[in-house]
Amino acid sequence: MITLKKVFCTLASCCAFANASTDIMTTSALNDSSSTEFEDAFGNIVSFYNPCFHQEAIIEKTVNIKTVKHVSISNGSMLNFSSKGMIGDLINCATKLNDIPNPLKITHSGIVIIRDVVDMYNHVLKLMEQKSELSEREGKPILNELLENYEPDIKATYRSEKKKEPFVMEADGSVSEVLSLTLPHVHIHTLSNRLQEYDGNIFIRTLYNPIAEQYSNSFIDKYLGTSYEMPNTMSDLLLSPLAKNKTENTENLFCSELAALFYKGYQDYQGENGINGIKIIDNDILANNVTPELLSSGAGEKYDLLYNYATADIPLKISYNFLPRKKSFCSLL
Repeated sequence: MITLKKVFCTLASCCAFANASTDIMTTSALNDSSSTEFEDAFGNIVSFYNPCFHQEAIIEKTVNIKTVKHVSISNGSMLNFSSKGMIGDLINCATKLNDIPNPLKITHSGIVIIRDVVDMYNHVLKLMEQKSELSEREGKPILNELLENYEPDIKATYRSEKKKEPFVMEADGSVSEVLSLTLPHVHIHTLSNRLQEYDGNIFIRTLYNPIAEQYSNSFIDKYLGTSYEMPNTMSDLLLSPLAKNKTENTENLFCSELAALFYKGYQDYQGENGINGIKIIDNDILANNVTPELLSSGAGEKYDLLYNYATADIPLKISYNFLPRKKSFCSLL
């Protein structure tokens, strides 16, 4: 039976857009991903300088994870977030409803999209013209962020070559958006901005085989601008830690539900030249029963849904210390 305490904890999961301190626990289950070789059948891998490489010694000492100076990021890689403060504690409290290990205290999920910056800008602009649900209020911030980072490329009259960069697709929102009456929804951010602005820890899991760009583009077409869970669909979120949802509902999406749909759908992708998608997450797993810790390597072989398809979590940003606090909010409930 779900107690009031459990419901209160689970409700916190809908606050993934708020800044949230949790603690990272040492684990030997997180393996070294620094020497992995990747197959780039679609040409969708970029090398990204790891901004937290200078913290290598303390990271390895405290969480037994090796960092690398340059991270190979493939299209469709998994970005895992660990938020700080009371909100982070509440979300982690909700995950205690199941038996899934979560040593990195993952609370939020995002999908990495590798795309030419001009193509991404034009894609979002076109979608704003075609999709009424992707309003000026919701779509304009995406265009502004792209211009802020890549204006010379976007406005150039001639380019000798494409410039592929990593972006992040997330079901999230910011406090400033909520205050301006823009409810949380599916966004696209630049990875560089996410690393700079997110107040918490960020980890990446590179897929061994990149997702086809045509598939990720069609996924953007379908889900960009989709609303976060609303009061009438909140039951999906409340039941997800216990995997009690019986049917999928994609009218509103929470963060890990979006990621699960992305990986589930790839097995149905039929590309050009006979290159098709592969099964990553089984169809019998409902996307709205997938919580963020299931997409982290800390879940271990038994629970990790990306176990055979992606590296272990590699830290990209560590912004709070690893020392456990004497009390957490969850322990007070």
